[in-house]
Amino acid sequence: MRMKFRADYDAIEIDGHAGNKIVCAMVTALTVSLINNLQRIGDTPAYELREGYFRLIRRGLSIEGDILTDAFLYSIRGLMESYPDCFEKAVPEWADNPTMAQLLQYA
Repeated sequence: MRMKFRADYDAIEIDGHAGNKIVCAMVTALTVSLINNLQRIGDTPAYELREGYFRLIRRGLSIEGDILTDAFLYSIRGLMESYPDCFEKAVPEWADNPTMAQLLQYA
């Protein structure tokens, strides 16, 4: 089983399990840390977090919230590079945005 990962400037979504307990634990830690840190700086994004699923709406975040979210994406990208068998990159229609494409290495 592999995690499906999707992201753009409006939302981040991670669905499924990596099939590796260490990778799942790392993704969970990054996800919970992101939510906690966004709330600490006063951002209150809409999100859904449950076993095997995370979705965060990025619209309306502060500049600091965008920076935290971008750092989260870089961390996820690092995991994807280190554990490629655990992730499935879902390349959506909006991946033609050059900045986001570079960030997520879709380009």
